[in-house]
Amino acid sequence: MRFLFLLIFLFSAALSEEKHQFISVGLVSDLLEAKTGDTVRVGFYAKPDPGWHIYWKNPGDSGRSPRLSYKSSVELSESNWPVPKLFKLGSLANYGYDEPTIIFHSFKMPETAVKFSLKAEWLVCEENCIPGKTDLTLSIPLGGRKKSDYFDLFESVNERLPKVYSL
Repeated sequence: MRFLFLLIFLFSAALSEEKHQFISVGLVSDLLEAKTGDTVRVGFYAKPDPGWHIYWKNPGDSGRSPRLSYKSSVELSESNWPVPKLFKLGSLANYGYDEPTIIFHSFKMPETAVKFSLKAEWLVCEENCIPGKTDLTLSIPLGGRKKSDYFDLFESVNERLPKVYSL
């Protein structure tokens, strides 16, 4: 019975992705389970359908960035937004993502499991925009350092964060 509970717990943590109109979204982490002291990344996953996009934190001339409200028992870092793509629509310049991306935070794993909830709102756009919203949850238990299916995407997104250069 204990094993069955653990499987259900891990399965629910791994399957936090939802399909919405023209986009798949989720609350995902780079690790399915972590050791105390591990740095763990958690964030809003967005995968627009082909031809569609979501907006960056500064959307440009039109649009609206995703609104993300987290609740958690741990302190999260500031949000990390990868460098966006430029979308031109006539004379308008907009910034966003048309490929899978994660807007993420990091935290240090405490001595207990961590639970997250996220209220997310977004616009997914082609030429016209469709609003979307959802409430998502995710739990990360203590255990070995087990990578999630999103680990490689977190690594790729991390490489695309804006760089800060000293003068």
